[in-house]
Amino acid sequence: MPPQTISLLDPPSLGPPHPAYSNITTIPLTPSSKLITIAGQIATHPTTGVIPSTLSEQLDLVLAKVKVALEAVGGEVKDLTRVVYYIVGYEQESMYAVMMEKILAFLDGHRPASVLLGVQGLSRREFLCEVEGTAFVTTSEVGREEREGGGGS
Repeated sequence: MPPQTISLLDPPSLGPPHPAYSNITTIPLTPSSKLITIAGQIATHPTTGVIPSTLSEQLDLVLAKVKVALEAVGGEVKDLTRVVYYIVGYEQESMYAVMMEKILAFLDGHRPASVLLGVQGLSRREFLCEVEGTAFVTTSEVGREEREGGGGS
């Protein structure tokens, strides 16, 4: 197998690239699969730069950006293997229900390993949440069948 290379991606659909990091890294594992890491997605609208004011709206935007990142590398939500949710000032009593409603809708029955971390703050005071992910993406139907346990004969 040829030497492994790390590809760094910043799809325009996620907004302007950050000077210190890439939104997505891909590492080929086999000719038909790759490991994907998605940097923490923040609630800045990719074209307007607007930051929604509520956790609910920010979570909608951030989860949509994670999905866009996956699609940019040929993946989908069911390819996620790990998700980390960072929530500013997390309070289970007041936030859990709305968060779970949105997260469960986003995952659509998929159940990757995950962690929810309550944090004091993020990179800007306006940000109320951030979501990062890791995924295993297959680049052919054969690879996808193997990942899903089908495989054939």
